[in-house]
Amino acid sequence: MGLKGQNSSSSSVERVGPTIAVGIGTLSYFGELNTQNKLNSPITSRMAYSIGFRQKLNYFLESDVNLWTGTVSANERSLDRNLNFETQLYGFGFGFNYNFSNFLKAEHILEPIIGVGIEVIGFSAKTDLYDQNGISYNYWSDGTIRNIPETDPQAEQSVLIQRDYVYESDIKTSDYYGLNDFNTYSLGIPITVGANLILTDKWTFRAAMIYHFTPQDLFDGVDLNSGNFEGDAKSDRIFHTSVSISYNFTNPKAEKEEDAFEDFSEFPLDLDEDKDGVDDLIDECLGHPIGVEVDEKGCPVDGDKDNVVNYKDEELFSAPEVQVDSLGVTITDAVRDLYYLRFYDETGNYSPIENETNTMQIIANKTRRNTTKYVKTYAIAIGEFTGDIPEELVSNILSLPDVNTYDANDKIIVAVGRYPNIAAAVSRQRELETKGIATTDIIEVDENFHVKTVEGAQSDYNSGSKNTGNNSNEILYRVQIGAFSKKADESIFAGLPNLVKVNSDDGMVRYYAGAFKTYDQAAKAKINYMVNFGLNSAFVVIIKGANIIPINNQKSKPLNNEQSQSLNSIEPLTPEQKSNLKFRVQLGSFKNQIPNQILEEYMELENIKQFKGQDEYIRYAAGEFDTYEEATEFKTQLRNQGFEGCYVVGDYFGNLIPSSKAVEMLKK
Repeated sequence: MGLKGQNSSSSSVERVGPTIAVGIGTLSYFGELNTQNKLNSPITSRMAYSIGFRQKLNYFLESDVNLWTGTVSANERSLDRNLNFETQLYGFGFGFNYNFSNFLKAEHILEPIIGVGIEVIGFSAKTDLYDQNGISYNYWSDGTIRNIPETDPQAEQSVLIQRDYVYESDIKTSDYYGLNDFNTYSLGIPITVGANLILTDKWTFRAAMIYHFTPQDLFDGVDLNSGNFEGDAKSDRIFHTSVSISYNFTNPKAEKEEDAFEDFSEFPLDLDEDKDGVDDLIDECLGHPIGVEVDEKGCPVDGDKDNVVNYKDEELFSAPEVQVDSLGVTITDAVRDLYYLRFYDETGNYSPIENETNTMQIIANKTRRNTTKYVKTYAIAIGEFTGDIPEELVSNILSLPDVNTYDANDKIIVAVGRYPNIAAAVSRQRELETKGIATTDIIEVDENFHVKTVEGAQSDYNSGSKNTGNNSNEILYRVQIGAFSKKADESIFAGLPNLVKVNSDDGMVRYYAGAFKTYDQAAKAKINYMVNFGLNSAFVVIIKGANIIPINNQKSKPLNNEQSQSLNSIEPLTPEQKSNLKFRVQLGSFKNQIPNQILEEYMELENIKQFKGQDEYIRYAAGEFDTYEEATEFKTQLRNQGFEGCYVVGDYFGNLIPSSKAVEMLKK
């Protein structure tokens, strides 16, 4: 649950059980017999003890019921009067403490606190008038205490006596003070200032100062209307310093279960997604293709121990300890020399220019460079945009397999195809228009990617109402090669096929390259772009209809402080928070790359989305619903289609949470 800081981003639950605290400290008295307001004097400060019961109301506020007791005392010696008292205090109160967690980091361990409350204080004020033999104290002007008054005729026969500091006389009933009967109970308002040090999920250390404001002025037996000794009109105050240790009774096991992604009431314990005969709960290599030979741990077998598993190995019986490529084939000296020449070649003699991506990634060696030599070509413009391309058109444009974008006169020109002559371009233009795809012009693209309109090169086809883009649900794979907050140096992209630049409405400029019909082709192209062009952040995206689905290893953006707090707050969700809370159906989770066959099955569904959690697992979920009931109905449909083991989850700002938590949040 992560009780440290009481506001953990990795924790979706903040239920802290009742907490018991015990403390020790000192009490100091301020009143007529301590007008200097001295703290921690051995005369005015005495030990105090407390016990409290605290309960978290939310992550920053707690209620506090406490009992405390202690003693205060003071002595006054002067020419006018000699007074002393000792009062035993008992307090019982209720209050609230605020710990500033809504302003602190989620994993903080030190937090300031302030608190206020109301309490009832009982007291018994006593004074020391007699010694242990019952002889009254007589204070002489020379500072001594004697057995008879200084004015007594027999004063010369007096003897010195010592105070025994036993407070035997009740001030309330003593004639010495001359007081009328008074109430020995008082209301109080304790004001607390201190700090918590969070030691573990269970234990917290607190240091605090509590100032007790009361209307009572008779803790010391002296007030403005005292019978024999006149005081001032100020009330007596009590200052309490305390350190305490507290223990909470939260059940961490129960919280941990609630934090889990899976709804275990629906999760089958014998699930085997990759059909290898090893249940997923103990399978150490989830996600390989169905039918692959595996060992007892569920991992694909590597018969010749060359670190290439058998189902990927094109040479199953390589010699021991030889160097092999990524396909498990032995790298001979001749092949190694050829790779060396290709790596350092700048002439093209050893790495001929070609349009096909190399099918092998060689371990510890560069793959063949893959570039395209451009000459003057012709393309069909299907739209031009000043500024951002409308969001609703981005996926449609990317779904056209041979689309490219060009910069011209502060505009983005979106064009299809690249043809050696105008006639071929006009023929493709006619084909596009018959499919309902709007075109504008035939453009000429030179070797430096400068464009100009070809006058008079227009199709005579008039398709009437047209829409820019491809509205089919066919799946196309592209590689996102970068995302930039401003325009990038596009010279580094020279040679990439089907380059598309999109100025998104989030302010980012994204570049896409290539257009592939299978994930394998796109994945190999991604490796090629990373190795030969230095595009280390490249990843594959899937274009299907109006959806762009990233296939990358980036974790879901964590919840910010306000979003994390709303998971546990008792307050209703804001309209923005509610609009970002959806229900989906989780299909599967994978530690490594999802098998192509399973990915293709997922892509047949609507609204597929990928999530990567803190546990490094990548989860795929389908659908998007406002209610749990709609998602449950969709889950039933998916199970009938053969997606066994799928279950409903919540999606809160792009982070998966248990469906039970999402339902609870909507009920606030």
